[in-house]
This record gives sequence, C-alpha cells and structure tokens, in this order.
Amino acid sequence: MSGANTNVGLAPDTPDTWNLLKLKHPEGPVPTPPTALDDPAVLPADFNLLQALRSFPKCTAAGPSGMRIQHLIDVSSAPLPTPFLSTLKQLVNHLAAGKAPKEVSRFLAGATLVALPKLKPNCPPDVRPMRSSGG
Repeated sequence: MSGANTNVGLAPDTPDTWNLLKLKHPEGPVPTPPTALDDPAVLPADFNLLQALRSFPKCTAAGPSGMRIQHLIDVSSAPLPTPFLSTLKQLVNHLAAGKAPKEVSRFLAGATLVALPKLKPNCPPDVRPMRSSGG
C-alpha cells in the first residue's frame, strides 16, 4: 500500500483521537424499526431456512453482535407466540427486496473504526480511519 502507515501501530486512545474520528465518521440517528413486514416473497416458497442455517459449519465465528448461527438454530425450536423461522423468513424477504431502512445498514454492514495515526512532518496530528468487521 503506497503511502500507508503500516508499522506505526494504533493512534492513542484519547479524547482528541476520538474527536478526529467522529469528525470523519459522524454518528447518525438511531433507526426506528418498521411496524410490519409485508413484502412479496423473494425466497422461493419451498426454501428451507432451517436447512440453510444448518449448512453453516459448526465453527462459524460470531459476528460483531456476538450472535452465532447456532443461536438462530436453537431459537427455531423454541415455543414462541409467532414461529421464529417464519418471522426470520419475512425479514430475509424484506432485506432481499431492498426495503431495509438505510439507517439499519450500519448494523447489517457496519464495521468497527480503528484510528491509525497519520505521520506527516510539519502537519497537525491527524488520524486515518480504518474499518474492521468481525469474523
């Protein structure tokens, strides 16, 4: 990588570093969930969601939330008022139809910001934001 600071470590964990990161990546408003998911099916009617979940390797790492595929498999057999798999299938159809609110993108496709120092002679301190996603 030309021009990248590859051997300088992380920027110091200070309020100044955090403020520089926030200037480059401001926080948005907290999203509000939709009240109902009534999208037309994108997944075929005979799509077996539980089979798809079970197709993941058992050692699949958790995402940034800490949730693992096994959690979804376990809850699929729980006695809930609304069957979990049908609710999950509605959500998958909603996302696949491209109807997820843009505000949730940071939760579905987000990453953790890490600050690397920009070392430029005769320049004020600055940081280079780097994104790191789980897994």
